[in-house]
Amino acid sequence: MAPLYLREYCQPLSSVVSRHRQSEHSGRLAVPRTRTNYGDRSFAVQGLRTWNSLPADLQVPDISVETFRHKLNTSLFAV
Repeated sequence: MAPLYLREYCQPLSSVVSRHRQSEHSGRLAVPRTRTNYGDRSFAVQGLRTWNSLPADLQVPDISVETFRHKLNTSLFAV
């Protein structure tokens, strides 16, 4: 569903990791390694780290936008 320039950054962990792990099926994305603080602040790193920090029920690929927004607000603003 994402534009091509975003899909290039978002590689599933299962396509990068060769060993079988439980995290392969969790919807997590592979975060590239960087050597500088500048690289750590890029979208390619921070966007993917943010995605990986979301609850598992928000990382489902076929979730609707409205459901995603509702669950995101619920998880961010839960007391």
